[in-house]
Amino acid sequence: MKVFKRFLIIFIVLILICGLAFILASNKIVKDARGLKVKKLDELNLEDGTHYGSYKLDPVSVSLETRVEDRKIKEIKIIEHINGMGTKGEDVIKAIIDQQSLDVVAVSGATVSSIAIIKAGEDSLDN
Repeated sequence: MKVFKRFLIIFIVLILICGLAFILASNKIVKDARGLKVKKLDELNLEDGTHYGSYKLDPVSVSLETRVEDRKIKEIKIIEHINGMGTKGEDVIKAIIDQQSLDVVAVSGATVSSIAIIKAGEDSLDN
């Protein structure tokens, strides 16, 4: 019985350590993502047409296409979004189109995915 209790205590401690490590790593990823600078639209290529871009912000990867008409973003389509649990980050697309700006607020709970989508949009218009 003593061996089982020791094993259980060691197991619980290891789970707590792993959980703490995960939380610290997640917080660092989000902090780094929030520190990224985003260009203003007037600094980018707003030529009419379809532009492709991508961005990787571990553990998120995004590829998308941006359609521009009359120097305005009309549509953004996600081609690929490897996101873990950040699918709701795709809601940032509506804000980009509505505000005609890449300087939009990231979706709460999907910060890294939101910022990766914003940066992929920037990449599509920076070519």
